[in-house]
Amino acid sequence: MKYQNKIKQIKTKNKSSWRFSGIFRNILQQYARGEISIRSHICPETDRIVHFRTAQLLRVATGLLYTTTLMIASCSANPKEDDPASGNRLSATPPGDSADLENLLTLSNAERVLGEPGYLKDHSLTVEEDISVYKAAYAAGKDRRAGKRGILYVMVEDYSKVSSAEEVYADIKRANENHSGVKILADLGDEAYFHTDGKNFYFIIARKAGKILRLKINRITSNTSLEEFNRIAREIVASL
Repeated sequence: MKYQNKIKQIKTKNKSSWRFSGIFRNILQQYARGEISIRSHICPETDRIVHFRTAQLLRVATGLLYTTTLMIASCSANPKEDDPASGNRLSATPPGDSADLENLLTLSNAERVLGEPGYLKDHSLTVEEDISVYKAAYAAGKDRRAGKRGILYVMVEDYSKVSSAEEVYADIKRANENHSGVKILADLGDEAYFHTDGKNFYFIIARKAGKILRLKINRITSNTSLEEFNRIAREIVASL
């Protein structure tokens, strides 16, 4: 009876683990498809809050997903060939070099856009079988004259399939193309556009093959340089 109860507990844990795993896998898939980022772009006034809640949630989701994977694997008598818990190496190769993604926007370049000294406020890197995503935010001090703080956001996605990047870009463009302040950039990457409301934010999204860059400053201050914003975007796309 004692052993039967123990087996029942293990089965219950496994079922619970799979439920948690499914929930967080859905979150990561929504993020990879760009659904969360579209919402944050459509609502520029809440971009900073949505951005960091998303980053924090993804870090928690990734950690819990990895933990539940290890727990399930430890109860398996025959671990799969590609199971990280078994000590075997994954057969899938990440689509991009994570070190390259993290070096695309430096603090010194971010400060040229902000127009004043800044610091790295937040950053995250997600690597999956079919996509690598790097996100960072550089913040400046509060502009006394404008009463606002400028924050520069960068997000670079590297897809294993060009068609996936094309689909994500098309969805974002379709969601925003009817807004005022949108301008197509025919000479940037394979396809790109610029968007601004003229007082709060600048935004550029560009696709080059299977990679997508999203660069945004929110909010615009008296120190913000649109010229440097455009120049940095072109430098990043050229290096993709």
